[in-house]
Amino acid sequence: MRFIRFSIVLLLAVLSLGSCLEFETVFPYGNTVAYERPVRTFDNIAVSSGFELIVTQDNSQEVVIEAKENLHQYINVEVIGRSLKVYRARGVIFGRGATVKVYVSSDYLENVSSSGGGSIVFDNLWVGNSLDVHVSGGGNLYGDVDLISLYLSLSGGSKADLAGYADDLRINSSGGSKLWCNYLESVNCNINISGGGYAEVFAKQSLHVSGSGGSRVFFKGNPFITSNLSGGSIVSKTR
Repeated sequence: MRFIRFSIVLLLAVLSLGSCLEFETVFPYGNTVAYERPVRTFDNIAVSSGFELIVTQDNSQEVVIEAKENLHQYINVEVIGRSLKVYRARGVIFGRGATVKVYVSSDYLENVSSSGGGSIVFDNLWVGNSLDVHVSGGGNLYGDVDLISLYLSLSGGSKADLAGYADDLRINSSGGSKLWCNYLESVNCNINISGGGYAEVFAKQSLHVSGSGGSRVFFKGNPFITSNLSGGSIVSKTR
């Protein structure tokens, strides 16, 4: 009985708190304008709220936000530690038709992430030693890379389409995410895929696949293959 009473009190408290939270819906209007945002030096990028991130490799670092003129005041840009964070102001929802593009130029990055259904686009060939890329919430990833080590994390039905080179390619895919990396040439490829995911990869020397939940992996090349499969998952050479 005490447990039931406690549960009822807790439920009422949660409902009361929820009723106090108010969200302002801001609909886009006016001209589409782009403003540069001054920032400190950063090595990582984290963009949320479904914004589109366009990354260009360049000698100088720059951040430009493009959106309808009335939306800019609700778009926060800050550097915490060595991480650039771009997100919508708390308590605000953008109405239908709102598009926010985040243009970032940098010569070096360690980690790039997008959440909330946004996308990441590498606008030119990204060259470097290593890079970690995380996409969640049904987001998208596109571009060309030339790296020694690349780590990809996809979740929530996200999609990736990459080309180029990555000697060491590591992939973690969940929630029915899909990736097309059959034009991304790797030496060694390691995939952990679940939830009915789909992947196309290119491995020259070795390929290890951990697959569950009916996931499918198709590969190009003639690698030495090791696998740990369950739930009807498959690994097959592309015809």
